[in-house]
Amino acid sequence: MSLSISSFSSERKIAAILALELILVELFIFFYQDRLSGDIRNIKAIPEESRRLASFDGIKLVFLGNSMIHDGVDLDVFNEEASKAGGTRVRAIKVNPDGTTIAEWYYLFKKQFIWTGRVPDVLVVGFEDDYASDSRPASAVHLGSMDVSIEDVPEAMRDEVRSFDERVKFILSWLLLSYANNESIHRRALDMVVPNYREGRLKQRDLNEPPESDDAPALDYSYSRLMKFIQVLKENDIKMILVAMPVKQDYRLDDELENILEREGITLIDMREYNGLDDDMFKDGQHLNEEGARLFTSVLSRKLMKEIKEKPEKPDTR
Repeated sequence: MSLSISSFSSERKIAAILALELILVELFIFFYQDRLSGDIRNIKAIPEESRRLASFDGIKLVFLGNSMIHDGVDLDVFNEEASKAGGTRVRAIKVNPDGTTIAEWYYLFKKQFIWTGRVPDVLVVGFEDDYASDSRPASAVHLGSMDVSIEDVPEAMRDEVRSFDERVKFILSWLLLSYANNESIHRRALDMVVPNYREGRLKQRDLNEPPESDDAPALDYSYSRLMKFIQVLKENDIKMILVAMPVKQDYRLDDELENILEREGITLIDMREYNGLDDDMFKDGQHLNEEGARLFTSVLSRKLMKEIKEKPEKPDTR
Protein backbone atom coordinates (compact mmCIF):
# COMPACT_ATOMS: atom_id res chain seq x y z
CA MET A 1 0.00 0.00 0.00
CA SER A 2 2.75 2.41 0.98
CA LEU A 3 4.64 1.55 -2.21
CA SER A 4 1.64 2.42 -4.41
CA ILE A 5 1.11 5.72 -2.56
CA SER A 6 4.80 6.54 -2.95
CA SER A 7 4.67 5.69 -6.66
CA PHE A 8 1.58 7.84 -7.18
CA SER A 9 3.24 10.72 -5.33
CA SER A 10 6.35 10.42 -7.51
CA GLU A 11 4.24 10.44 -10.67
CA ARG A 12 2.46 13.58 -9.51
CA LYS A 13 5.80 15.27 -8.85
CA ILE A 14 7.07 14.32 -12.33
CA ALA A 15 3.84 15.57 -13.93
CA ALA A 16 4.10 18.83 -11.97
CA ILE A 17 7.72 19.32 -13.06
CA LEU A 18 6.84 18.67 -16.70
CA ALA A 19 3.90 21.07 -16.49
CA LEU A 20 6.13 23.74 -14.95
CA GLU A 21 8.74 23.24 -17.67
CA LEU A 22 6.07 23.58 -20.35
CA ILE A 23 4.74 26.78 -18.76
CA LEU A 24 8.26 28.24 -18.61
CA VAL A 25 8.90 27.35 -22.26
CA GLU A 26 5.56 28.89 -23.26
CA LEU A 27 6.37 32.10 -21.35
CA PHE A 28 9.83 32.29 -22.90
CA ILE A 29 8.47 31.90 -26.42
CA PHE A 30 5.65 34.36 -25.73
CA PHE A 31 8.07 37.11 -24.72
CA TYR A 32 10.92 36.28 -27.13
CA GLN A 33 9.21 34.82 -30.20
CA ASP A 34 9.87 37.98 -32.21
CA ARG A 35 13.58 37.26 -31.93
CA LEU A 36 13.18 33.66 -33.04
CA SER A 37 11.90 34.43 -36.51
CA GLY A 38 11.37 37.39 -38.80
CA ASP A 39 8.33 35.51 -40.15
CA ILE A 40 6.75 35.51 -36.67
CA ARG A 41 7.41 39.26 -36.36
CA ASN A 42 5.74 39.88 -39.72
CA ILE A 43 2.68 37.83 -38.79
CA LYS A 44 2.29 39.57 -35.43
CA ALA A 45 2.48 42.94 -37.20
CA ILE A 46 -0.46 42.21 -39.52
CA PRO A 47 -3.26 43.46 -37.19
CA GLU A 48 -1.59 46.84 -36.64
CA GLU A 49 -0.70 47.23 -40.31
CA SER A 50 -4.25 46.35 -41.35
CA ARG A 51 -5.62 48.92 -38.89
CA ARG A 52 -3.42 51.64 -40.37
CA LEU A 53 -4.39 50.59 -43.87
CA ALA A 54 -8.10 50.70 -43.00
CA SER A 55 -7.79 54.36 -41.93
CA PHE A 56 -6.27 55.40 -45.26
CA ASP A 57 -8.50 57.57 -47.46
CA GLY A 58 -7.66 56.11 -50.84
CA ILE A 59 -7.25 52.74 -52.52
CA LYS A 60 -6.21 50.13 -49.98
CA LEU A 61 -4.15 47.29 -51.48
CA VAL A 62 -2.84 44.08 -49.92
CA PHE A 63 -0.08 41.94 -51.42
CA LEU A 64 -0.72 38.37 -50.26
CA GLY A 65 1.55 35.37 -50.67
CA ASN A 66 4.56 33.67 -49.14
CA SER A 67 8.29 34.39 -49.08
CA MET A 68 8.27 35.12 -52.82
CA ILE A 69 6.08 38.17 -52.11
CA HIS A 70 8.20 39.04 -49.07
CA ASP A 71 11.42 39.07 -51.11
CA GLY A 72 9.96 40.08 -54.46
CA VAL A 73 7.79 43.11 -53.67
CA ASP A 74 9.56 46.32 -52.62
CA LEU A 75 6.91 48.58 -51.08
CA ASP A 76 9.10 51.67 -51.41
CA VAL A 77 9.36 51.10 -55.16
CA PHE A 78 5.62 50.41 -55.37
CA ASN A 79 4.75 53.63 -53.53
CA GLU A 80 7.07 55.61 -55.79
CA GLU A 81 5.51 54.14 -58.94
CA ALA A 82 1.98 54.62 -57.57
CA SER A 83 2.68 58.29 -56.85
CA LYS A 84 3.70 58.79 -60.49
CA ALA A 85 0.29 57.56 -61.65
CA GLY A 86 -1.29 60.80 -60.45
CA GLY A 87 -4.85 61.23 -59.26
CA THR A 88 -5.02 57.80 -57.65
CA ARG A 89 -3.91 57.58 -54.03
CA VAL A 90 -2.84 54.04 -53.16
CA ARG A 91 -1.37 52.52 -50.01
CA ALA A 92 -0.18 48.92 -49.83
CA ILE A 93 0.92 46.39 -47.22
CA LYS A 94 2.40 42.90 -47.55
CA VAL A 95 1.08 39.74 -45.88
CA ASN A 96 3.52 36.93 -46.59
CA PRO A 97 3.95 34.07 -44.10
CA ASP A 98 6.63 31.59 -45.15
CA GLY A 99 5.77 28.22 -46.60
CA THR A 100 2.11 28.96 -47.33
CA THR A 101 -0.21 28.40 -50.28
CA ILE A 102 -3.82 29.16 -51.23
CA ALA A 103 -5.38 27.29 -48.27
CA GLU A 104 -3.47 29.29 -45.65
CA TRP A 105 -3.94 32.57 -47.58
CA TYR A 106 -7.71 32.09 -47.67
CA TYR A 107 -8.11 31.61 -43.92
CA LEU A 108 -5.49 34.19 -42.96
CA PHE A 109 -7.11 36.85 -45.13
CA LYS A 110 -10.54 36.15 -43.67
CA LYS A 111 -9.16 36.31 -40.13
CA GLN A 112 -7.19 39.52 -40.52
CA PHE A 113 -9.39 41.48 -42.94
CA ILE A 114 -12.89 40.06 -43.40
CA TRP A 115 -13.83 39.23 -39.80
CA THR A 116 -12.21 42.43 -38.51
CA GLY A 117 -14.05 44.61 -41.02
CA ARG A 118 -10.74 46.06 -42.27
CA VAL A 119 -11.53 45.22 -45.88
CA PRO A 120 -9.09 46.42 -48.58
CA ASP A 121 -10.14 47.51 -52.06
CA VAL A 122 -7.65 45.37 -53.95
CA LEU A 123 -6.02 42.02 -53.17
CA VAL A 124 -2.93 41.03 -55.18
CA VAL A 125 -2.06 37.34 -54.77
CA GLY A 126 1.37 36.19 -55.90
CA PHE A 127 1.79 32.49 -56.77
CA GLU A 128 3.97 30.13 -58.77
CA ASP A 129 3.36 26.77 -60.38
CA ASP A 130 0.56 24.93 -58.49
CA TYR A 131 0.43 27.15 -55.39
CA ALA A 132 -3.05 28.44 -56.32
CA SER A 133 -4.45 24.92 -56.80
CA ASP A 134 -5.71 22.28 -54.39
CA SER A 135 -2.68 20.08 -54.98
CA ARG A 136 -0.67 21.59 -52.12
CA PRO A 137 -1.82 20.19 -48.75
CA ALA A 138 -2.74 22.71 -46.09
CA SER A 139 -0.47 22.86 -43.06
CA ALA A 140 -2.42 22.00 -39.91
CA VAL A 141 0.27 23.76 -37.87
CA HIS A 142 0.03 26.95 -39.92
CA LEU A 143 -3.76 26.92 -39.82
CA GLY A 144 -3.91 26.34 -36.08
CA SER A 145 -1.22 28.77 -35.05
CA MET A 146 -2.01 31.83 -37.12
CA ASP A 147 -4.50 31.46 -39.95
CA VAL A 148 -7.90 30.29 -38.74
CA SER A 149 -10.26 32.50 -36.76
CA ILE A 150 -12.70 30.96 -34.31
CA GLU A 151 -15.51 31.62 -36.82
CA ASP A 152 -13.79 29.47 -39.44
CA VAL A 153 -12.82 26.47 -37.30
CA PRO A 154 -15.80 24.33 -38.45
CA GLU A 155 -14.98 25.06 -42.11
CA ALA A 156 -11.28 24.28 -41.61
CA MET A 157 -12.11 21.03 -39.81
CA ARG A 158 -14.46 20.01 -42.62
CA ASP A 159 -12.29 20.98 -45.59
CA GLU A 160 -8.64 20.98 -44.50
CA VAL A 161 -7.81 19.09 -41.28
CA ARG A 162 -9.87 15.95 -41.65
CA SER A 163 -7.75 13.19 -40.14
CA PHE A 164 -7.31 12.62 -36.40
CA ASP A 165 -3.57 13.27 -36.69
CA GLU A 166 -4.06 16.58 -38.50
CA ARG A 167 -6.70 17.71 -36.01
CA VAL A 168 -4.38 16.99 -33.09
CA LYS A 169 -1.68 19.10 -34.77
CA PHE A 170 -4.22 21.85 -35.41
CA ILE A 171 -5.41 21.96 -31.78
CA LEU A 172 -1.89 21.78 -30.33
CA SER A 173 -0.77 24.62 -32.61
CA TRP A 174 -3.78 26.68 -31.50
CA LEU A 175 -3.03 26.09 -27.80
CA LEU A 176 0.77 25.87 -27.52
CA LEU A 177 3.30 28.37 -28.84
CA SER A 178 6.08 25.83 -28.31
CA TYR A 179 4.38 23.39 -30.68
CA ALA A 180 3.30 26.02 -33.23
CA ASN A 181 6.78 27.57 -33.43
CA ASN A 182 8.79 24.36 -33.22
CA GLU A 183 9.92 24.60 -36.86
CA SER A 184 10.91 28.26 -36.54
CA ILE A 185 12.90 27.53 -33.37
CA HIS A 186 14.57 24.58 -35.09
CA ARG A 187 15.56 26.70 -38.13
CA ARG A 188 16.77 29.52 -35.90
CA ALA A 189 18.97 27.14 -33.92
CA LEU A 190 20.48 25.68 -37.11
CA ASP A 191 21.06 29.20 -38.47
CA MET A 192 23.06 29.96 -35.34
CA VAL A 193 25.28 26.86 -35.39
CA VAL A 194 25.57 26.01 -39.12
CA PRO A 195 27.12 28.71 -41.34
CA ASN A 196 24.86 29.65 -44.29
CA TYR A 197 22.42 26.91 -43.31
CA ARG A 198 19.28 28.49 -44.81
CA GLU A 199 20.94 29.49 -48.08
CA GLY A 200 22.36 25.97 -48.42
CA ARG A 201 18.98 24.39 -47.73
CA LEU A 202 17.30 26.49 -50.43
CA LYS A 203 20.02 25.71 -52.97
CA GLN A 204 19.77 21.99 -52.20
CA ARG A 205 16.01 22.14 -52.71
CA ASP A 206 16.55 23.81 -56.10
CA LEU A 207 18.98 21.06 -57.13
CA ASN A 208 16.49 18.36 -56.12
CA GLU A 209 13.71 19.79 -58.30
CA PRO A 210 13.66 18.09 -61.72
CA PRO A 211 13.51 20.45 -64.71
CA GLU A 212 10.12 20.66 -66.39
CA SER A 213 10.02 18.73 -69.63
CA ASP A 214 8.20 19.77 -72.79
CA ASP A 215 6.84 16.22 -72.84
CA ALA A 216 5.39 16.49 -69.33
CA PRO A 217 1.75 15.33 -69.02
CA ALA A 218 -1.02 17.92 -69.07
CA LEU A 219 -1.75 19.56 -65.75
CA ASP A 220 -4.79 18.24 -63.91
CA TYR A 221 -5.47 20.50 -60.94
CA SER A 222 -8.63 21.44 -59.07
CA TYR A 223 -9.33 24.89 -57.61
CA SER A 224 -12.04 24.58 -54.95
CA ARG A 225 -10.04 26.71 -52.47
CA LEU A 226 -9.49 29.45 -55.01
CA MET A 227 -13.19 29.42 -55.89
CA LYS A 228 -14.11 29.83 -52.21
CA PHE A 229 -11.66 32.70 -51.97
CA ILE A 230 -13.08 34.41 -55.06
CA GLN A 231 -16.61 34.11 -53.64
CA VAL A 232 -15.61 35.75 -50.34
CA LEU A 233 -13.89 38.59 -52.18
CA LYS A 234 -16.91 39.17 -54.43
CA GLU A 235 -19.22 39.26 -51.41
CA ASN A 236 -17.04 42.02 -49.95
CA ASP A 237 -16.46 43.95 -53.21
CA ILE A 238 -12.72 43.33 -53.23
CA LYS A 239 -10.93 43.33 -56.57
CA MET A 240 -8.65 40.30 -56.94
CA ILE A 241 -5.53 40.28 -59.10
CA LEU A 242 -3.37 37.16 -59.46
CA VAL A 243 0.32 37.49 -60.31
CA ALA A 244 2.28 34.57 -61.73
CA MET A 245 5.63 35.12 -60.01
CA PRO A 246 9.03 34.79 -61.72
CA VAL A 247 11.28 31.90 -60.72
CA LYS A 248 14.45 30.54 -62.30
CA GLN A 249 12.82 27.34 -63.55
CA ASP A 250 10.03 27.74 -66.08
CA TYR A 251 6.54 26.54 -65.17
CA ARG A 252 3.31 26.33 -67.08
CA LEU A 253 0.01 27.96 -66.24
CA ASP A 254 -2.86 25.51 -66.06
CA ASP A 255 -5.51 26.06 -68.73
CA GLU A 256 -8.23 25.41 -66.16
CA LEU A 257 -6.85 28.16 -63.91
CA GLU A 258 -6.89 30.63 -66.79
CA ASN A 259 -10.44 29.56 -67.70
CA ILE A 260 -11.63 30.10 -64.13
CA LEU A 261 -10.04 33.54 -63.90
CA GLU A 262 -11.52 34.60 -67.22
CA ARG A 263 -14.96 33.30 -66.26
CA GLU A 264 -14.87 35.02 -62.85
CA GLY A 265 -13.48 38.29 -64.18
CA ILE A 266 -10.19 38.00 -62.26
CA THR A 267 -7.14 39.74 -63.71
CA LEU A 268 -4.02 37.61 -64.24
CA ILE A 269 -0.68 39.40 -64.59
CA ASP A 270 1.87 36.99 -66.04
CA MET A 271 5.31 37.94 -64.72
CA ARG A 272 6.94 34.53 -65.22
CA GLU A 273 9.32 35.88 -67.81
CA TYR A 274 10.39 39.48 -68.07
CA ASN A 275 13.17 40.87 -70.22
CA GLY A 276 15.91 42.13 -67.93
CA LEU A 277 15.10 39.88 -64.97
CA ASP A 278 18.22 37.70 -65.20
CA ASP A 279 19.31 34.69 -63.16
CA ASP A 280 21.79 36.81 -61.21
CA MET A 281 18.80 38.75 -59.81
CA PHE A 282 17.69 35.65 -57.86
CA LYS A 283 19.25 34.64 -54.56
CA ASP A 284 18.03 31.07 -55.12
CA GLY A 285 15.66 29.29 -57.46
CA GLN A 286 12.52 31.07 -56.23
CA HIS A 287 13.44 34.30 -54.44
CA LEU A 288 14.54 37.58 -55.95
CA ASN A 289 17.43 39.53 -54.49
CA GLU A 290 17.16 43.27 -53.79
CA GLU A 291 18.07 44.29 -57.34
CA GLY A 292 15.58 41.81 -58.80
CA ALA A 293 12.86 42.95 -56.39
CA ARG A 294 13.29 46.58 -57.42
CA LEU A 295 13.00 45.77 -61.12
CA PHE A 296 10.13 43.32 -60.64
CA THR A 297 8.16 45.71 -58.42
CA SER A 298 8.71 48.63 -60.78
CA VAL A 299 7.27 46.68 -63.74
CA LEU A 300 4.48 45.07 -61.70
CA SER A 301 3.46 48.41 -60.18
CA ARG A 302 2.89 49.97 -63.58
CA LYS A 303 0.77 47.01 -64.65
CA LEU A 304 -1.23 47.16 -61.40
CA MET A 305 -1.89 50.88 -61.69
CA LYS A 306 -3.46 50.27 -65.11
CA GLU A 307 -5.88 47.88 -63.41
CA ILE A 308 -6.67 50.25 -60.55
CA LYS A 309 -8.60 53.09 -62.10
CA GLU A 310 -10.24 54.69 -59.13
CA LYS A 311 -11.39 53.80 -55.64
CA PRO A 312 -14.43 51.50 -55.92
CA GLU A 313 -17.53 52.50 -54.03
CA LYS A 314 -18.34 50.15 -51.17
CA PRO A 315 -22.03 49.41 -50.62
CA ASP A 316 -23.61 50.88 -47.49
CA THR A 317 -24.07 47.92 -45.15
CA ARG A 318 -25.68 49.87 -42.32
